[in-house]
Amino acid sequence: MNLCKMKAMLALLETPSGFALFCVADSLFNNPACIWSNFAEEAASYNVSYLIDFIKVDDKSVARRMCGNPGEKLADLIRKHKNGRTMFVVDDEELKLVIEKKLSAPCLYKKYAVGELMWGLKNVLRHHLHEEKDNITHEYLLPLCQGIKDLINNFGIDIPTEEIDEQFIVYAGRLFRSDFLLKKRGKELRQRCDKLLPDIGAYIEDDLLYAETMAKILVPELGPTWDFAEKFPSFMVQMLKAAARTAKVKYDLRRLPGPRATALAGAKEWAADRCSRGHKLHIAEKRSHQAVEAAEGAVNQYEDFIDASAGGGKKAKTL
Repeated sequence: MNLCKMKAMLALLETPSGFALFCVADSLFNNPACIWSNFAEEAASYNVSYLIDFIKVDDKSVARRMCGNPGEKLADLIRKHKNGRTMFVVDDEELKLVIEKKLSAPCLYKKYAVGELMWGLKNVLRHHLHEEKDNITHEYLLPLCQGIKDLINNFGIDIPTEEIDEQFIVYAGRLFRSDFLLKKRGKELRQRCDKLLPDIGAYIEDDLLYAETMAKILVPELGPTWDFAEKFPSFMVQMLKAAARTAKVKYDLRRLPGPRATALAGAKEWAADRCSRGHKLHIAEKRSHQAVEAAEGAVNQYEDFIDASAGGGKKAKTL
């Protein structure tokens, strides 16, 4: 995603020693529940944000005082980057009022959506702003954003807050995106897979089982470990095995390893490690959701392969 070619806002983030100004894609606010997942890991955050400025401020409380000006350094920062079209995203109502009143700069404050964004920016701050790298503490990231709380609750993940680290957040974001694919793109996934492996979808009504089956056929090394005979009647077993043989011969996926496959393998290793330490992550359920991502990634790669063979230049779709 190229932020220079799309609408963007400027998010003012309070850091341990000052204020950072980020350019963020305004499309993030189209689906507030998904905001945090864009900042679960460093690489994904660069698709929707980048740091444009940073100032150190000794007394950050002056920025919120209604009397006088909102601090010289902060005021200069805002004046430097404001124009008639710029919208500043701020993390509380009082700061919004100060900036709008004293600097005539339009601000956006929506408690839930902005809260998710600010938590996300805090989570990746160490990667964007090296001056603050050694100042990021576990407490700086608390409280957790609502998105992570919901994911932990929805998937029955039993983990104390103090054990939630950077690696946990990375795979929580990937799990969320896999679940998103299942809920929002299940129909599209079926349509795309049906082009590669016709007729199979008509026999499998459950979207979750369908996604697992496609992953097992297209990327068997990353798909579920169960055998077709455990899930389907004999006539279906023969059909699915034939489809797997056809896919293996027709397209060589080894030429197109793809980042999604690598990420999924890492997720499985992490999940297994967490389970061995006594955390109940409901791995059977989690693997089902990850199967959607494996199937989606495989379809992207197969379509690229087909298009490349035909001399086209189609790019794989992304979530």
